[in-house]
Amino acid sequence: MRFGSFLVQKKLLSEEQLLELLEQQQETRVWLGRLAFQHGFLDLDQIQAVLDAQSRSKQRFGELAIELGFLSAERRDALLAIQEKSNVPLGQLIVESGLIDVETLSDELNAFHALREARAR
Repeated sequence: MRFGSFLVQKKLLSEEQLLELLEQQQETRVWLGRLAFQHGFLDLDQIQAVLDAQSRSKQRFGELAIELGFLSAERRDALLAIQEKSNVPLGQLIVESGLIDVETLSDELNAFHALREARAR
């Protein structure tokens, strides 16, 4: 179970609120092509070639960049790890939206981790 689902289950968030927050979180995600450029893994021509191929395909940017020979799987994985760390945490979005205060969020996060630990035993 993920933390957002935990909050919905506890009726601290509605499903609609969670979906809206997850959409906001997705919008703040740094684009993989931008990260590849910033880290010197791809140049602008390569990014454009991947985007052109992506417009004709349902494949993700990283997969196409590998297929086109622009990125190694290792570099793609490194970029995905950076991208994941660049996300605005869900808890931050929840507090900023005013849906849950910091203290309640902290208490619920502790309860969530305790539940996960208990299930792992």
